[in-house]
Amino acid sequence: MRDPWSESPMPRLEAPAGARVHMTGRSGGSHSFSSDAVAFTPMPLDKLLAHYAEQMRTKGWLPNGSAAIQKSSALQAFQMKHNEADWSATLIVSAIGDDMRDLHVKVMNVTEMSRRRAF
Repeated sequence: MRDPWSESPMPRLEAPAGARVHMTGRSGGSHSFSSDAVAFTPMPLDKLLAHYAEQMRTKGWLPNGSAAIQKSSALQAFQMKHNEADWSATLIVSAIGDDMRDLHVKVMNVTEMSRRRAF
C-alpha cells in the first residue's frame, strides 16, 4: 500500500530555539493533508509565524499575499507547483495563553480538488 504522505509536499517544520512542541494530530489522504501541534513558547505570534513561514519558503512554498496578523492569531497562505499540480497551504498560529501556541498547517492539491468540484 502506498503512503500518500510520502508523495505530498507537506513540509517538515522545526521549532524555534527554546520552544517545546508536541504534535496533537495529523490527517489526510491523497489530495489534502493537515498537521497540528501545540508549542510552549512566549514568542509573539508574528515572530512565530515568520519563523515557520521562512521554513515554508526554503521548502519551495511561495507566499500568496501578505500575512494576516491579529491579537490572538496569525495566518499566511502559500502556493507551489509539485508533481505537475498546483498546491495551496495555510499556516495558522493562535495564542492559547501567555506561553502556549496552537499551530496548524494544511496543504491541498488544488488541481485535483478543482476536478472534483462538480457534484
